[in-house]
Amino acid sequence: MSYNSPKDNREFIERLKASGDLVTVNQEVDWDLEMGAIVRRVCEGQLSAPYFKKITDYPEFEAFGAPMATYRRLAIAMGLDAATPIPEIANTYVQRTKEKPIDPVIIERARRPAKPTS
Repeated sequence: MSYNSPKDNREFIERLKASGDLVTVNQEVDWDLEMGAIVRRVCEGQLSAPYFKKITDYPEFEAFGAPMATYRRLAIAMGLDAATPIPEIANTYVQRTKEKPIDPVIIERARRPAKPTS
Protein backbone atom coordinates (compact mmCIF):
# COMPACT_ATOMS: atom_id res chain seq x y z
CA MET A 1 0.00 0.00 0.00
CA SER A 2 1.26 3.48 -0.82
CA TYR A 3 1.09 6.33 1.67
CA ASN A 4 1.59 10.03 1.21
CA SER A 5 3.97 10.25 4.17
CA PRO A 6 6.69 12.90 4.08
CA LYS A 7 9.89 11.47 2.60
CA ASP A 8 12.15 13.37 5.03
CA ASN A 9 12.20 16.01 7.79
CA ARG A 10 12.34 18.88 5.30
CA GLU A 11 9.10 17.78 3.68
CA PHE A 12 7.53 17.14 7.10
CA ILE A 13 8.48 20.66 8.21
CA GLU A 14 6.94 22.12 5.03
CA ARG A 15 3.71 20.20 5.63
CA LEU A 16 3.54 21.41 9.22
CA LYS A 17 4.15 24.97 8.05
CA ALA A 18 1.34 24.64 5.46
CA SER A 19 -1.07 23.27 8.08
CA GLY A 20 -0.25 25.98 10.63
CA ASP A 21 1.37 23.48 13.00
CA LEU A 22 4.85 25.03 12.89
CA VAL A 23 6.29 28.30 14.08
CA THR A 24 9.72 29.42 12.88
CA VAL A 25 11.75 31.02 15.67
CA ASN A 26 14.26 33.39 14.08
CA GLN A 27 15.29 35.00 17.37
CA GLU A 28 18.45 33.46 18.85
CA VAL A 29 17.74 31.00 21.66
CA ASP A 30 20.15 29.44 24.12
CA TRP A 31 20.47 25.66 23.89
CA ASP A 32 21.03 25.43 27.66
CA LEU A 33 17.58 25.41 29.28
CA GLU A 34 15.90 28.04 27.05
CA MET A 35 15.12 25.75 24.12
CA GLY A 36 13.94 23.02 26.47
CA ALA A 37 11.68 25.45 28.34
CA ILE A 38 10.11 26.61 25.08
CA VAL A 39 9.50 23.04 23.91
CA ARG A 40 8.00 22.12 27.27
CA ARG A 41 5.61 25.09 27.09
CA VAL A 42 4.69 24.07 23.53
CA CYS A 43 3.85 20.54 24.70
CA GLU A 44 1.85 21.74 27.70
CA GLY A 45 -0.20 24.12 25.58
CA GLN A 46 -0.51 21.88 22.50
CA LEU A 47 1.01 24.75 20.51
CA SER A 48 2.71 24.72 17.11
CA ALA A 49 6.06 22.94 16.87
CA PRO A 50 8.97 25.38 17.18
CA TYR A 51 11.65 25.38 14.48
CA PHE A 52 14.68 27.15 15.93
CA LYS A 53 16.86 28.84 13.28
CA LYS A 54 19.52 30.47 15.54
CA ILE A 55 21.04 28.62 18.47
CA THR A 56 23.56 30.25 20.80
CA ASP A 57 27.08 28.80 20.30
CA TYR A 58 25.90 26.70 17.32
CA PRO A 59 25.65 29.11 14.36
CA GLU A 60 25.41 26.40 11.69
CA PHE A 61 22.72 24.32 13.40
CA GLU A 62 18.93 24.42 13.57
CA ALA A 63 16.60 22.48 15.86
CA PHE A 64 13.05 21.21 15.56
CA GLY A 65 11.12 20.77 18.80
CA ALA A 66 8.12 18.58 19.63
CA PRO A 67 7.59 17.35 16.06
CA MET A 68 4.92 14.81 16.99
CA ALA A 69 3.58 16.10 20.30
CA THR A 70 0.01 16.37 19.00
CA TYR A 71 -2.28 13.98 17.17
CA ARG A 72 -2.51 16.50 14.30
CA ARG A 73 1.26 16.37 13.76
CA LEU A 74 1.30 12.59 14.15
CA ALA A 75 -1.38 12.33 11.45
CA ILE A 76 0.65 14.59 9.14
CA ALA A 77 3.77 12.50 9.77
CA MET A 78 1.81 9.41 8.77
CA GLY A 79 0.60 11.05 5.56
CA LEU A 80 -2.97 11.44 6.84
CA ASP A 81 -5.12 14.55 6.96
CA ALA A 82 -4.39 16.70 10.01
CA ALA A 83 -8.04 16.38 11.12
CA THR A 84 -7.97 12.57 11.14
CA PRO A 85 -9.76 11.25 14.27
CA ILE A 86 -7.55 9.61 16.91
CA PRO A 87 -9.07 6.11 16.50
CA GLU A 88 -8.33 6.22 12.76
CA ILE A 89 -4.72 7.29 13.45
CA ALA A 90 -4.39 4.35 15.86
CA ASN A 91 -5.94 1.89 13.41
CA THR A 92 -3.65 3.11 10.62
CA TYR A 93 -0.63 2.68 12.88
CA VAL A 94 -1.64 -0.87 13.83
CA GLN A 95 -2.31 -1.76 10.20
CA ARG A 96 1.06 -0.43 9.06
CA THR A 97 2.98 -2.26 11.78
CA LYS A 98 1.48 -5.53 10.55
CA GLU A 99 2.73 -5.00 7.00
CA LYS A 100 5.94 -6.53 5.75
CA PRO A 101 8.80 -4.22 6.69
CA ILE A 102 11.09 -2.84 4.00
CA ASP A 103 14.33 -4.79 3.78
CA PRO A 104 17.40 -2.72 4.62
CA VAL A 105 19.80 -1.68 1.89
CA ILE A 106 23.46 -2.20 2.73
CA ILE A 107 25.63 0.68 1.52
CA GLU A 108 29.39 0.37 1.25
CA ARG A 109 31.25 2.50 3.80
CA ALA A 110 32.84 4.73 1.14
CA ARG A 111 29.44 5.54 -0.43
CA ARG A 112 27.59 6.49 2.77
CA PRO A 113 26.12 10.01 2.62
CA ALA A 114 27.17 10.71 6.22
CA LYS A 115 30.37 9.14 7.48
CA PRO A 116 31.53 9.05 11.09
CA THR A 117 34.71 11.01 11.77
CA SER A 118 36.39 8.09 13.51
